[in-house]
Amino acid sequence: MKLDYKKTFLLGFGFLGVSVVWTFYNSFVPIILKGFIASNALIGLIMTFDNILAVTIQPIIGAASDKTRTKIGRRMPYLLIGAPLAAVFFALIPVAQTLQILLGFIVLMNLSMALFRSPVIALMPDIFPSPVRSKANGVINFMGGAGALVAVFAGGALFNMNRDVPFIVIAAVMLVAIIVVYLTIREPKDIPAEAAEDISWKLVKVSTIALAVGVVSFLLLNRTGVLDPFLTFFKEDAIYQGHMLIALAVFALIVFLTILRWVHKSTVFIFLSIFFWFFGYNAVETFFTLYGVNTLGLKAGTASMVLGIFIITFIIFAIPSGFIATRLGRKKTIITGLLLLIVPMSLMAFTTSIPVIIAVMFISGIGWAAVNINSFPMIWDISTEEMLGTYTGLYYFFSMLAQTISPPIIGVFIDYNGGDYQSMFYIVPAFFLLALITMLFVKGGEAKKMTASEILEQMDR
Repeated sequence: MKLDYKKTFLLGFGFLGVSVVWTFYNSFVPIILKGFIASNALIGLIMTFDNILAVTIQPIIGAASDKTRTKIGRRMPYLLIGAPLAAVFFALIPVAQTLQILLGFIVLMNLSMALFRSPVIALMPDIFPSPVRSKANGVINFMGGAGALVAVFAGGALFNMNRDVPFIVIAAVMLVAIIVVYLTIREPKDIPAEAAEDISWKLVKVSTIALAVGVVSFLLLNRTGVLDPFLTFFKEDAIYQGHMLIALAVFALIVFLTILRWVHKSTVFIFLSIFFWFFGYNAVETFFTLYGVNTLGLKAGTASMVLGIFIITFIIFAIPSGFIATRLGRKKTIITGLLLLIVPMSLMAFTTSIPVIIAVMFISGIGWAAVNINSFPMIWDISTEEMLGTYTGLYYFFSMLAQTISPPIIGVFIDYNGGDYQSMFYIVPAFFLLALITMLFVKGGEAKKMTASEILEQMDR
């Protein structure tokens, strides 16, 4: 079956808008925070605000969008509310004069982004049938990579000149991208429902209860300090970071144990793989700019451009990765990609040579394309059609849980090693290895066989 490339590229503007914001946010907000905060562990914790909101809110939003019915569709209302709010708060981040105001803008921006991130991604499997999802996801991630390039190269160059302007430019790019999606994409009108397997609202209820338990756990731990003696790896003035991680673990455990009762066991293994590889990836993305400035002696914008080599390679191999997976299988492609991440990233612990690091970024970009392009289609094809938003939310639950835990843990490790940012590369490859091991136990998730009439029926809805 041929892929409708025009529709796919237009839909890809949604992912471009999300990607351009998050890439710039992760690369440059730590630099702004460094002007207010000395502790790398605390910076790492603040950089997980988006992930904490994603872990707690995005599964709920994804499930809610499955059940939303409006004249403009079930996903579009979330885009039209969340994107403009996120753009405003994002543009205000660099003008904050105090840490309290800065944190307020960061939280509000992240909350607004969480409102539409799952719905905009769930549009793809809504529109495209199983046999072409890897190819379509390759094109959409190509667009996301283009957004990331805008963030690191154009945004990086602007940041070196004036740190306020790129935030406004990036916010505008996101808004234009979301407008393109709204004007050109029409959601399917007929969405099947299976009353016998309706976990969407169950997930909403469980996530809400788990969130409340997590908040109460944090308040009790922070007030009583009962676990302080066991959190000796945190500095004395940052013990509350440990309390927050424990509270988040309580939340995650409740949701995870509940999910185990609802989904196929093979799905649990791929969710664990997603958790492990995003732990490694986010550690690099969060601290690479600081690593480039403090270890390699580069300017902040230049360091982000070195990371841009990774993104360029990802873009180049995004579409081919979808075609390779269609031919060889998604699981084999992902395993190969993980090997291309493990070996090169291991070298980063032993060298500060810029040419070697550029080569590592290039090879790792190929590996990340093979992994990232094909993981979403595997999740979608394990799911059922009427619950794509729910499973998209679960994908974000595990990926964002990893990205929530990763920065503060890596930040603590860097502080423990005397501020040596290169030390993070002792840990990162180990998590990619764990992802490979759990991926070996995944069954299913390959493209479904569909008749021509079934494919046309889904495309014409």
